[in-house]
Amino acid sequence: MGMKEERKGLIEDLIERRFFRYLGTYLAVSFGLLQFADFVEARYHLEENLVEKVGLFLAVLLPAFVVFIYNHGRKGHDAWRPFEKIFIPVSLTLGLVLSLVCFNNLSSAELTEEVSITSEDGSEEKRVIPSLAATKKLVSFPLKNNTGNSDLDWISLAIPLLFDSDIEQDMRISHTNPTNLKYRYETYGQSFPDPISFSNEVRIAQDLYADYFLAGEIQEVTSEQVTLKVQLSETESGRTFYETTLSGPDIFAVTDQLSKELTEQFYLPDAQDPSLSYIDLPVQDLITADAEALELYIKGALASAMGESQRQAAYEYLKAAAEKDPSCAVCLANLSALQVGINQFEEAKSSIDEAARLAQSLPERTRLLIRFQQLSVENDAGSMIRLLENWQKLYPNDVRPYRYLIDFFSRTNMLDRAKEYGELAMQRGHRGALMSRLADLYIRTDELDRAESLLQEFAERYPQKAKESTKLADVYIAKGELDKAEQVYEDLFLLGVDRISLYTGNSDVLDRQGRFPEAEAMLQDGLAAAKTVQDSISVMDQLYLHFRRLAKFAELKKSYEDKIKLLRKIAPPIAEVNYLNLYLADLGAFNRDSLGIAFVEYIKDFSPQYAEAFGCIGDFVFALGKDQLDLIQSSLGDDCKNMLLENSPGEMETLLDGLVLRLQGEHANAASKYQAYIDSSGLNAREFEGDLVDLYRLSGNLERARSLANAALLSDPNNPAMLLSTAQLDQAEGKEERARERLAILRETWSEADSQYNKVVRAKEFAAQMGEDW
Repeated sequence: MGMKEERKGLIEDLIERRFFRYLGTYLAVSFGLLQFADFVEARYHLEENLVEKVGLFLAVLLPAFVVFIYNHGRKGHDAWRPFEKIFIPVSLTLGLVLSLVCFNNLSSAELTEEVSITSEDGSEEKRVIPSLAATKKLVSFPLKNNTGNSDLDWISLAIPLLFDSDIEQDMRISHTNPTNLKYRYETYGQSFPDPISFSNEVRIAQDLYADYFLAGEIQEVTSEQVTLKVQLSETESGRTFYETTLSGPDIFAVTDQLSKELTEQFYLPDAQDPSLSYIDLPVQDLITADAEALELYIKGALASAMGESQRQAAYEYLKAAAEKDPSCAVCLANLSALQVGINQFEEAKSSIDEAARLAQSLPERTRLLIRFQQLSVENDAGSMIRLLENWQKLYPNDVRPYRYLIDFFSRTNMLDRAKEYGELAMQRGHRGALMSRLADLYIRTDELDRAESLLQEFAERYPQKAKESTKLADVYIAKGELDKAEQVYEDLFLLGVDRISLYTGNSDVLDRQGRFPEAEAMLQDGLAAAKTVQDSISVMDQLYLHFRRLAKFAELKKSYEDKIKLLRKIAPPIAEVNYLNLYLADLGAFNRDSLGIAFVEYIKDFSPQYAEAFGCIGDFVFALGKDQLDLIQSSLGDDCKNMLLENSPGEMETLLDGLVLRLQGEHANAASKYQAYIDSSGLNAREFEGDLVDLYRLSGNLERARSLANAALLSDPNNPAMLLSTAQLDQAEGKEERARERLAILRETWSEADSQYNKVVRAKEFAAQMGEDW
């Protein structure tokens, strides 16, 4: 009872001292000051972290204010106590000092860090680079042409492209080339490079994880003056960060002004560091100073961005630009890319070699990009990787080298290396751009806890984008929770999310559930809903896999051919390379020998420069599909084997040895080789689950075979190939009734299957062995 009275007395005492009233007033005033600081910082472009400074000052002052209102909150006069005379002034002074010291603009040490790179000749070099906190990411949109002269439309793209070359001389800035925006425009139903709404500019900038985006208009273009009005906005809030009107004698002069003014806005004088200084080349030295050559180059760049339908026009524009100004390295580099696309490899090599020679006087990032392209044309994977590793060290805020490295190591099944660069990119600030891609890699390697943690962080950072993501469904699929995965897609459809991945992903789940007619109907709906050619190709990719699962060769062949027809509308012929191997392997698996041989010849004619390499790979892949030892061994002559290993770095030789051992009947040794390759590459055993289940069964390791089979069927219980392998495992374990049940499911699934498909032949042989009709 006494404790209650004491508590009541304390509360009454605080009320009498008007403690709660004044504390509430202090908190309300503090909130108002923070809002005011936020407004002032944004409106007048004052130093960053003003809000944090004010917040820290108010937080440090709070204890002193509490002491003051407790001692002086009652009505009437209260004498100052000695403790107050010391504590309150000290708190005030401490708050001021801390707010000035903490959250101050980055110190020189915080602005920079030192890295070590290895040059192409193998020598080590120390370099100072900007720290992550000192970098900015920008995207520029084509400007609106308000001059009333449509002949000047090319300038709408010219200035952002010139700005891209100019602003990226500063190591602290990473800029998205505006010619890469076409797909983003189409995603939101817009035509590139037409003007788009501010809301779509915000959405595209968010998709690209840019800190800021630049937009504006061309107001006047005469022989004496060019006038622009531009606005730089913050992506997260959409607020205007900086706007200005610029005038100059030509587009080169106004672009130089724009880059200079924006750099000054980003980096206050006290945030400069001498070690980050660079030679700011005038913009006319970065592409071409010839106005006619520049116009041709811009029109060529735009035509290239528009896809295959304008490929020839792009070629003509860029060829003319290079002839008009033979010193234009960027013109020659872009021309080389087009020449590769149309199989003019000798011309492409000549163009890129000359571009690399001319690029020696250009900014470092331009040189890196041109050298990367040169090594790609030369097919020098080792040097290309070293260059990308140097690039990501020197420009950690540039997402391109990380993407190239992750894609390269993913394609070559070196997933541990791919994840390594993904994690490094995340540390370097590319969380938004690569978080989802890295989650895919962890799903692929069955590291689902890490994948889920990445997706959870993505949802916290980008809640709106996460609401439209289907990645959680991929985790559920890997866990075998197909009903939950289907619910993810249904919820997204109900929310009106407009993503083609809803159709392809949902179809995949329906296939795994054995609901094949529904899966195909879903993909047909996807084709009808596709807004872009790339969307249609994505649906056709899944349609191909659907028919492959059902072993329907005629439909599979048609879906491949339809896809290639569409691909040729948006990409050069060389883009087909990414699709050749799977189809060629299937020609072998379906025992279409004449088609397979003709296709190998097509591949060799496809790219004359790589005819020998493509021929070797083609012969091997076709033999792999047929699964015949003599064909595989004949395709693995010394020269061809070396080419295969060069194009597939890592422990590929171990896998090739395992493949040969499997076909020779040395099942235990083959399984060991497969496992060694899996361990060295970071792959999941699921990548080779069919072969491994069969190898462990045939070598007598039924427990390991069953473990792999159960894991495979958990996420794909209606996979025909795995049903066949598991039925044979059931028989080996003496579970003949269960084997017959699986065969019954398999017969229904493959009721319309092509009779020449090697797995169907194997299934019929097994059914006969079991005394079952097919």
